[in-house]
Amino acid sequence: MIRDIWNNWVQEYRNNKWLFILEITGTIFSIVSSIYLSIQGDRAIMVHLFALYLLGSLILVIVNLYRRSGFMFLLMLFYSIINIVGIINALRH
Repeated sequence: MIRDIWNNWVQEYRNNKWLFILEITGTIFSIVSSIYLSIQGDRAIMVHLFALYLLGSLILVIVNLYRRSGFMFLLMLFYSIINIVGIINALRH
């Protein structure tokens, strides 16, 4: 199973390096956001948190649109919209 995932990543990298790098970048932004929230908890600066999540989700919107991955595209688009709402709410308070 792990080998299949690794082989898939290698194949994706060979097929389109830029798309692969974008996908890793979007994923890293999302992971960093989750780590930041987990460590900071209620002390997290929400504008920063939503901005990191927004960067990650917008990058993944582009990747999934290009890959024509409909459900993941919709999910990342939803996350992007919700993060924009979150930024607006955080700036109001």
